[in-house]
Amino acid sequence: MTLVRGFLDIPQLQNAITDTHFAKRDRMGRLLAFLARLNEPHGYPSAVTLNSVRGIGIDEGAAVLLESNGKATIVGRAGAYFLEPASPIAELRQHTPLTFAKIEVQKVAPGGVFNLRNWRGESTRYMLSVDAGVVHSTQSGGAIY
Repeated sequence: MTLVRGFLDIPQLQNAITDTHFAKRDRMGRLLAFLARLNEPHGYPSAVTLNSVRGIGIDEGAAVLLESNGKATIVGRAGAYFLEPASPIAELRQHTPLTFAKIEVQKVAPGGVFNLRNWRGESTRYMLSVDAGVVHSTQSGGAIY
């Protein structure tokens, strides 16, 4: 995968990566891999520290309306997911399945509000982990979305 920095300059989205058509195209694994790579301590010359890069997954049929104060309102017929790593990446090597524990997910329904400044909102909260490339969830039934 190739990740490009500085594509857009939106202060409220600094240190965040976004992914659209999220649940419909089953992109949770992809976003988790992006987060692992972007939070890798020695991955890039301008490496970032743990929790400095977060993820936002936006479902098809949804939009995140972002205000200058960091307030985001979810509109449309679907929701959005706000991900934050809570532990270091355990295994991130080429040709080796990813192992990455404790990623906090906040799922915000249509009409809900999320604050990007404190990374909290009107959400359903759960944890994800990746063990040797397999995603696990604390949600009932192990659902990742």
